[in-house]
Amino acid sequence: MNRNCLVNINFLLFSLILLSIFISGCFDSFKNLSPKEAVIKANEKLKQTSGYRMKMDTTLKIKDIKQSVTFMGEVKNPGITHLTGNLMGMELEIYQKDTTFFIKNPLTQKWSKSQDMGLPDMNNIINTSGETFNNLADLIVEAEYLPDEKINNIDYKVVKYIPDKDKVKKIIEKSSSKNIKDVEYTFKVWIGKKDFLIHKMNINIDLFIADTGKQSVTMMIDLYDFNGKDIDIKIPPEVSSLFN
Repeated sequence: MNRNCLVNINFLLFSLILLSIFISGCFDSFKNLSPKEAVIKANEKLKQTSGYRMKMDTTLKIKDIKQSVTFMGEVKNPGITHLTGNLMGMELEIYQKDTTFFIKNPLTQKWSKSQDMGLPDMNNIINTSGETFNNLADLIVEAEYLPDEKINNIDYKVVKYIPDKDKVKKIIEKSSSKNIKDVEYTFKVWIGKKDFLIHKMNINIDLFIADTGKQSVTMMIDLYDFNGKDIDIKIPPEVSSLFN
């Protein structure tokens, strides 16, 4: 092998090494982001998708009584959500437009805005989650990276964060007449390393009510079918008539 060939091979190897370093740096989207910045960026990217589907397993505990409901639904950006679920044999249906929720009362089958819903606890849960995700930059006071996880062949960056309890308390109080003494609120999110989208969320809420004591809520939310072309939410006239 002559010297020119050796120089060319060495140059090629050196170039490949530089390329590999550059590529690895490009795909390490979290390298220069704090945990809080990662959550905010992933949430913003989620809102930029055309839409996605979701499954939300929710458990509400008041003293020794547990109630569980699984919501299935779709989100169409910007700001339209449709969820259906079953709570103790009652069929629930919810539409959300921007920051307002519309719920079909399972007893009367009539639609009303969320603050008039006959199930105030579930209403507070849904409303609070929506508002906290709209104000992440202002709300997050503590965040940390947890060990990476791989689920169904997808690599995830996992972040746990805690919002400002006083600000969360004010959000809840806007849609509740209850005297809330304290609130503890913890989020855990799984962010796809390749697409930088939030695929999974775990939310734990503890409300301390003056009259009824502690109420606990656990939510596990799975997001999927991002940018699905068949996601199309049709809002019925009886719901759209309540927009104003």
